[in-house]
Amino acid sequence: MSSTATTTLLAAALLASTACSREEPKPPAAPPTTQVAERSEGKPPAPAAPLEGKKSVVPTQSGVPDPNLPGFVRPVSAVAVVNQVEIPASKFNEEFDRLVGRGAKVPQDRIKRIGQNILGKLVEAELRRQAIEREHITLTEAEFDAGYKEYLQRWVSTDGKFNEEQFNAFLRHGNLTVETLKAQIREQRIQRKLVERLGKLEVTDAETREFYEQNAQTWLERESCDVRPLLLRVPENAPKEEIDRARAKAASAREELVKGGDFEEISKRYSDGPMAPIHITRGSPEKELEEQAFTMRVGQVSQPIKTRWGIYVIRLLERRPERKKGYDEVREDIRRTLSARKFYLEDRRIVDELRRTATIEERLPQ
Repeated sequence: MSSTATTTLLAAALLASTACSREEPKPPAAPPTTQVAERSEGKPPAPAAPLEGKKSVVPTQSGVPDPNLPGFVRPVSAVAVVNQVEIPASKFNEEFDRLVGRGAKVPQDRIKRIGQNILGKLVEAELRRQAIEREHITLTEAEFDAGYKEYLQRWVSTDGKFNEEQFNAFLRHGNLTVETLKAQIREQRIQRKLVERLGKLEVTDAETREFYEQNAQTWLERESCDVRPLLLRVPENAPKEEIDRARAKAASAREELVKGGDFEEISKRYSDGPMAPIHITRGSPEKELEEQAFTMRVGQVSQPIKTRWGIYVIRLLERRPERKKGYDEVREDIRRTLSARKFYLEDRRIVDELRRTATIEERLPQ
């Protein structure tokens, strides 16, 4: 496995060792609503578990003290041996430099934790590589192409346009190139095939139904309504005279709307730009709009409403009562949630089993 291909697996090492670290990912506890955010390919890596199996620790190992990072001894030879396969120091040092950087001010105790996390991830990656080789698992170019195209969909807008600027910003932020990203995706896809081969991932109808019944509150939709807004922007702390002028202008717009004027045409003349309809639910942070909207009849136009954004005039388009979503509406969402949970748990089970049966030597300088 190339050092660039381990980027995703190793990125959690620094995060798990810093004050603003991300907690170890846990299998999803609650299902998504029908508006499910796109899930990224693969799963976030968990902080490395202690090395298990037939493990030995070499108490002394040659290394070079880093003059730019007090307390860090940079390894110069293999940092671990996994089933007689060496993990070279170059892989460790590359990831350490990428995550920490040369000359960074890092407490010595934290340096040790970072090093152990990186080592754990390298060992885990090697265990997976060996298992993939034993199982004769391969990834076709068609499978890779499908995975890469699926991954790129996160930068495709609803009208089908690829946002190259955002994609390039993502690469810069992650210190990635297109080639290293492709290597990551290739590795994620083949590792997924390992879990599919060795894991138990089937989600039954009984399991989805049970999950639905046990999470009844999740499926409740609050009372809501949709309104068509016309907004005259006024700073929240604007002088009273400016607010009064905006309110008077909004009142004139309302009068035209009540007489049957075209909302689009009136909005162009009075408002500060066209606005899409607003969806308001009970408990909305926009209290002024909520209080007004839920007292109106469909088609009715409100009096001017002062908010932190300015003066609104709204027309009620639709109102929906609170309801519980039916099982058929959310069954596929539940299945995806349970599938992701099972994949995570089976992946951890497989890696833990590989650790227990492996011969592992740690060789980080002490």
